[in-house]
Amino acid sequence: MESTDVLLIDGECGLCTGLGYFMQRRLRSNHGLLVIGQESGEGLALIHGFAPEVRELDTLFLVRGDKVFTLSSAAIRALLYMKLRWRLLYPIFWLVPYPIRDLVYSKVAKWRKR
Repeated sequence: MESTDVLLIDGECGLCTGLGYFMQRRLRSNHGLLVIGQESGEGLALIHGFAPEVRELDTLFLVRGDKVFTLSSAAIRALLYMKLRWRLLYPIFWLVPYPIRDLVYSKVAKWRKR
């Protein structure tokens, strides 16, 4: 299947790489998602096309068509590509207010760098 959506993870981060492998084993058969490292040639080419304020973020990126999602929005939307029991978490996490989701995401992002 030719993938149109891309999840860009930090390939130098153990947590991100582990989550990438975790997702790969749990993706639906017709998922339409390509998980690649931000440091790869494809990843760098995609990031180069982002707006400067988005490009500078230290986060994972979910590229869906011409839209780029970052921070908790990207992480939660990635659930939609996974098998049913994981997709069921999407509406639960989406109900959490945006500022709280991003605060939790930022805390985990700081922790992963230690």
